[in-house]
Amino acid sequence: MSTLQKINLGTPPRGDDGDSTRVGFAKMNANVDVLSMLVALGYALITDNTTLTPDQVGTRYGINIADPGKSITIPLASSVPVNACLQFFNVGSAVTVATQGNDGTQIRALNKGDWATYISDGVKYWHVAERGKMLSDEIVGGNLTVGGRVLLGGASDDGSTALQVKGAASIGKFLSRPTFADNVPWDSGNFDPASKLSVVGRKDGIAPAAGNVGEILTSTNSTIVLPSNRTAEGTTTLLLTAGEWDVQGNMIFNYNANGVTLTMAFVSVATSSASIVGGQFAGIDGLQTMGWVTFVTPMVRFRFAAPTTVWLNAQAAANVNVPCWGQLTARRVAA
Repeated sequence: MSTLQKINLGTPPRGDDGDSTRVGFAKMNANVDVLSMLVALGYALITDNTTLTPDQVGTRYGINIADPGKSITIPLASSVPVNACLQFFNVGSAVTVATQGNDGTQIRALNKGDWATYISDGVKYWHVAERGKMLSDEIVGGNLTVGGRVLLGGASDDGSTALQVKGAASIGKFLSRPTFADNVPWDSGNFDPASKLSVVGRKDGIAPAAGNVGEILTSTNSTIVLPSNRTAEGTTTLLLTAGEWDVQGNMIFNYNANGVTLTMAFVSVATSSASIVGGQFAGIDGLQTMGWVTFVTPMVRFRFAAPTTVWLNAQAAANVNVPCWGQLTARRVAA
């Protein structure tokens, strides 16, 4: 029985029909047994792995185990009365609170400084009715949700506060970008060093990575037959990302051909197809040759705020259409 009993004092003033002295004392003794199970009146110290028995409920246990990895096994919930209690306070290493059979409980670990009171439902569960902390150092074994502000004390003299995240790299993360003194920090999500800094070229003989100063791009070789009537055409292209580029093109006219008399040849770099742009072309008019002729454009500086296509354009005059071969080369000079 897990309830307290009252002594029947009978009918005043003589106590007729009341409990006898023996029955009254029997009820009092039974109440003592109930209280000894339901209230942590006893005290004991645990210093190693321990399995508690049903007659050890109603006790406050101090846990002081030096070695980690130890456990305290509590009795079957069905082996003790409903509301029977066990109270633990831990001043040593973290311990595991183990149950028997299929019994369950909410808290299965007590860290240093934790205390908890376990209450049996008399069937198969030990409810944690009370829990708390004894020390200023806190260890949270589960999730920590804070509805208000979190204020950190204990800052060093320079005002800094250490925040240590233990675990795999993918676990230590902020789901949104924080601010510091109302300023948004730079990180890999909002800062591209190649677009913000004056990056110097490499000096170790290794080709610069894409986006860095010194990056070189080359178009595929272009083989084209130009019309003989001075009509300019686009021959090949390069798609350049935002930044500053030096671009140069070259074209071989009358390439691997017989019977072609070349009288004019121009080649140019431009940002549109079939454009021969002043200052950006090379060539000659008034030529009279049946051999190969090669022209290389000036080095032209382009600055782009967005990805842009650069063209290699050419035109020729001859007695028949003119076979040609050309190529574009671009070198990043600034991010």
